[in-house]
Amino acid sequence: METGIIEGLYELDRGLTQTLVTHGFARDTVDRVGESVPDLTLNMLRDHLEGLDFVMDYIGETQRDLTTAYIRELHALVTASQESSDAVDQFGRRIDIPLQHGEYKTQPNNPRLPGGGIHEYAPVEQVSAQMDELVRLFHEMGEDVHPVTRAAWLHHRFVQIHPFQDGNGRVARLLASLVLVKEGYFPLHIRRDDRAAYLDALEQADAGQLEPFINLLSHRLRQDLLSAVSDAAKAAAEQMPAAGADSRTRDVAALIAAQRQRHRAEILEQRRQVNQVAEALLPQMADAVEARLGEAKAEFDALRVPFTWSVDSGGSHDVPDRGYYWQHQIVQTARRLDYWANQQENKYWIRSYLTLDEDRLRLVVSVHHYGLPVSGIMAVSAFAEILHRASADDDDADQHHVNRELVDCIDSEFTFNEADDGDQLHRDLESWLDDALAVTLRILGAAAG
Repeated sequence: METGIIEGLYELDRGLTQTLVTHGFARDTVDRVGESVPDLTLNMLRDHLEGLDFVMDYIGETQRDLTTAYIRELHALVTASQESSDAVDQFGRRIDIPLQHGEYKTQPNNPRLPGGGIHEYAPVEQVSAQMDELVRLFHEMGEDVHPVTRAAWLHHRFVQIHPFQDGNGRVARLLASLVLVKEGYFPLHIRRDDRAAYLDALEQADAGQLEPFINLLSHRLRQDLLSAVSDAAKAAAEQMPAAGADSRTRDVAALIAAQRQRHRAEILEQRRQVNQVAEALLPQMADAVEARLGEAKAEFDALRVPFTWSVDSGGSHDVPDRGYYWQHQIVQTARRLDYWANQQENKYWIRSYLTLDEDRLRLVVSVHHYGLPVSGIMAVSAFAEILHRASADDDDADQHHVNRELVDCIDSEFTFNEADDGDQLHRDLESWLDDALAVTLRILGAAAG
């Protein structure tokens, strides 16, 4: 909550800052400790908290991309209580103008340097185009770049543009926090003692050297982590029986291990939510297979060619002892398609037996988790097996050694995640199933000669 102190918006005693963070930014909190803080300062602190909440909400919305509209919303929140700002008129004079919340600057805001020079930010007429380019480049950077590097780049590039009349530093630090928190780090917290190093690192970044700023962010995050661990260890120690001095390391390790275990469990549980999408899709997939096979039977019947079919579905979620069904075939199919079929999590299937004259084929559509550990993505694959012992019933064909020939009926898997649920997912999946069934019928026709 010292972000405004960095910009010189207000001055707060360090102890009072901690009190406000702990007990809330209320007037009675200030009065109880006998301090004098202007209402505007308290309102600005609340605005920054609103902005941080807005960042957290963004992170929870997995389908929302960073946009210039979002950045303008963020600016409007963190400057809500600020009515005016400095600007520079056409004669180079500093003037006071109303601050437009969430709107790009309308006057230059280039600061004068200690030596008398001017630090040039983006001209007013170029701000919109440069902000569009900023968002585009950020998305192109991709998640293969380390989060701290992405956060440092986004922060620095944003302040180079300085798109708003005021509040740019506050927004920049929140944008960096957005990147960091999304990847499991703490929000960026630049303290008053960091101000000189922070501004110096940004100057070096202006000269093309981003590494010092990356190092500063890494150091700040490391210190926040150590502080949090220390605080948590103290709290845990208060709940534990007295122990020797040599047990503190053990206690901290146990605390961190428990926190890490809970974090992993929460991530896995979140990624397993895709099971709900799969379970909702399964009956619709079975209906789609039945509809396509019904169309095929009508064509065979028209020419009096004997053709029969059956469809059923299920999975390890409702019949656990079927969890081992077709493991070898599913794994073999995934290997051919170059991905890992996770057989340890819930999986679902649609099974169809097709008979053309005396030749019989089994088609299995498998829905299973993609990758190990759990990725939150599920894959749909399919394989066909020509059953050379036509007299085998369904259970025998599944559970006993039958003379089977595994053949390919797809050239790519279909993937989805929790966010893909919707009409478009259903249409795309039905199209994929239609292709798989068409190839399967060709295989059966070739087997029949």
